[in-house]
Amino acid sequence: MKSEKEMERRANVYSIILDKFLEHPKVKEYIEKISKEDRSLSKLDAIIDAIKYFFDGEYEVILQIDELFKIIVEAIKYEVDAITINSRTLIYFMDTSIREIIDKYLEEISLALIETAEEKYS
Repeated sequence: MKSEKEMERRANVYSIILDKFLEHPKVKEYIEKISKEDRSLSKLDAIIDAIKYFFDGEYEVILQIDELFKIIVEAIKYEVDAITINSRTLIYFMDTSIREIIDKYLEEISLALIETAEEKYS
């Protein structure tokens, strides 16, 4: 179980990433566009939609956020270290691609950002 201090640090990191994500010109443009198209959309719903949109294939924007890029690189290092501990795990994970690792962590990060957005904008 993670310590309270570690959980607080992670929450702060995700809050910073969310702020930088929302400041990105393409994200602002996207949120503005979908808000105009559907005026009943709340600010929180627009943010969640943007997170899902940009984390589901529009990687150009998210990889421009240094903190997010660092998390992905650290995740890859962690996974590679875990995979190469011994030959048995290496053989087991030989079919795992870097893309799968990145996708896994992008999904985790997007869920954490949605949770952070809900806390900040609800």
